Formats: sequence, structure tokens, C-alpha cells
Amino acid sequence: MIMKSIESKIEKAMIQIAGDEDYLAKLNLFQPFTNIYPFTNENIKEYLEQYDFTNHTILTVGASVDHILNLILFGATEIDYFDINPFTEFYVELKIAGVKALEEDEFISYL
Repeated sequence: MIMKSIESKIEKAMIQIAGDEDYLAKLNLFQPFTNIYPFTNENIKEYLEQYDFTNHTILTVGASVDHILNLILFGATEIDYFDINPFTEFYVELKIAGVKALEEDEFISYL
């Protein structure tokens, strides 16, 4: 079901890109932000342990998705995220789908 959602969003994005003659010019505006980092370089656990997120709604950065996944582990029940990178939304869905569908060693190998 999650994969269908991702496939649908990718298909919609491809249709939008194909129909937009100025897409490459627009994409160049985002060039500094097109890298997606697979893992965080911060010690998230260190500062997340200082707060109680149980049953809370949280706003966090999308980035590597590690903040989101850790907030789930710390009990947050609703998580919204933001990111300046226009491709982060796809990575968030991909990484969460991977966590749900793959065994730990498969997930690590995949990423």
C-alpha cells in the first residue's frame, strides 16, 4: 500500500516534469539543495533523550528521515516535517517503507 502511494507520487511527478518545458531551468534553482543525505551526522539520541515526546505532535526537519524515525521510537504520535529540498518527500516515504518492509540487514544493505 505504501509502495503504491510512492509509485503514484513518482508517476505524477514524472508527468509534471514531462509537461514542463522549463523544468530543467527550475531545477537549476534548487541545485544547491538536491543532495539527499542517507543518514544524519548529528547525535540525535543525545538530545532527544532530554525530552518526553510520548503522545505529542512534533514538527521536525525531513532531511535524512532519522529525526522522524527516532521521534517515532521516542513515542511521538503525530510528526510533521519540513525541508527546503524538493526531493526529500520521496526519500521520507522510501526510507519509512524500507523500515516497514525489510529486515534490518536488508535495510542496511539497501541504503
